[in-house]
Amino acid sequence: MRVGDLGLGAGLVPLALAVLWYSRGFPRIEGQFYGPGFFPGIVAAALAVCGLLLAARGLRERARGAAPGAPDGDEPDGDETAPVAPATRRGLVSVALAFAATLAFLFAGGTLGFHLLTFATLLVFYLWLRQGPLWSLGLAAGLTLAFDLLFRMMLKVPLPLGPLAGVI
Repeated sequence: MRVGDLGLGAGLVPLALAVLWYSRGFPRIEGQFYGPGFFPGIVAAALAVCGLLLAARGLRERARGAAPGAPDGDEPDGDETAPVAPATRRGLVSVALAFAATLAFLFAGGTLGFHLLTFATLLVFYLWLRQGPLWSLGLAAGLTLAFDLLFRMMLKVPLPLGPLAGVI
């Protein structure tokens, strides 16, 4: 089954609004501009904007008669009922890696700590995406430090330090 941009965008907007509504119920923290609902609210607002943009793109494609999801300038091939190609092994491994990373943060985040787990996860993902080893190392280290700066230092979110507790 094929879902066009209009359908996907129209589905994302109510989801974003539900997340925004739910995150408003999070408790407020006295003396702070932001609380636990701040980041989910930002993500929900961005998701709503992306959903609206995607739906608008779908409406434009429908108005000009293009096949759903076809890049601009492509003519429809007339076979909009063609089945989606079966998942490739690489795609399945990518999904498995994403689930494994989520489970690793859930179950090993306190033991290994945010920094080591984030660095290892990003390194594996970038290597899996066939980036060069030096580029992957640099990007994983740089993003880990950027996340630390954002969450631990600027937003004052307590991150699990794991074995780096005495170092950081």
